[in-house]
Amino acid sequence: MEVKKIMNSKITMVEGYEILNSFQIGKEILVLGRNKTAPEGERYIASYVENAGGVYVFSAFTPYTSESYIEAVHEYSTELRSMVVNMQIKIDDMGFTPKSIKAEDCFENDFTKNIIGKVVAIKRDRLRPECETADYQICLVTGGIGAQAFAKGGKLDCVNIYYGSVQKINREDIQGEIKPEALPFWVENYLLLLCPDRRVFAYNGKHFIPYRKLMVSELIDVPRMVISFDLNKNYNHKAFMKAANRYDADLFLCLEDNSLYFPDRNNLLIFMGERGEQKDYLCSAEA
Repeated sequence: MEVKKIMNSKITMVEGYEILNSFQIGKEILVLGRNKTAPEGERYIASYVENAGGVYVFSAFTPYTSESYIEAVHEYSTELRSMVVNMQIKIDDMGFTPKSIKAEDCFENDFTKNIIGKVVAIKRDRLRPECETADYQICLVTGGIGAQAFAKGGKLDCVNIYYGSVQKINREDIQGEIKPEALPFWVENYLLLLCPDRRVFAYNGKHFIPYRKLMVSELIDVPRMVISFDLNKNYNHKAFMKAANRYDADLFLCLEDNSLYFPDRNNLLIFMGERGEQKDYLCSAEA
């Protein structure tokens, strides 16, 4: 998913309709329009629009036309609510509520330093309102003229850490390198996906890394420290351990939700005894 900047110009006309109201979330743009010379029954329109080579056109699948302004507004508000609900579902599926990275969470954007390899945050005011959260802000700088020390302009080559999208942004658009204490838990986890690490393996749509062995006393106490998980529906112990390759571990850290999992013979269980931390990984990157 690519980060988009706030639209610089407001949509005023689409296919002869004066745009009375518009709203955008992600790539979806919903508009309410009026055409005083339209045929009977088509004076008002509520529809999504698409960018066709720099010109906005109504989506072929969504136009709702009416002679009544109130009816068109009702359709517009219904679709608007649907957009908001879908955005909330997306946030709920993340497993955590993303917060914004603010100026105090970052070191100063020091133009005298080379920032290649640094984890930085895009300024909130450079993003659309629905994108002013850490999942859109946080990027890994991979290159570009603007990443060099004393660069007088130029763009940065970046990878959005949460969504994995490649993008170019101006050096002045970033807030700065994020302070270690302000980094969300998932940043280090997702860096393991962006920077290939052979310890990481995929299973049932999630990514795991071996964490550690359990002590004998913990193994005895496991029934009290685990709960079932919905991956159990398609869980196969042999398949999971085969995906884990040769690493000898009892606990595995899920990179998406930062939870620890205990694979027993019949179920993949959430381990409640502790919370995963990067420094405690079982194996080194060179293993």
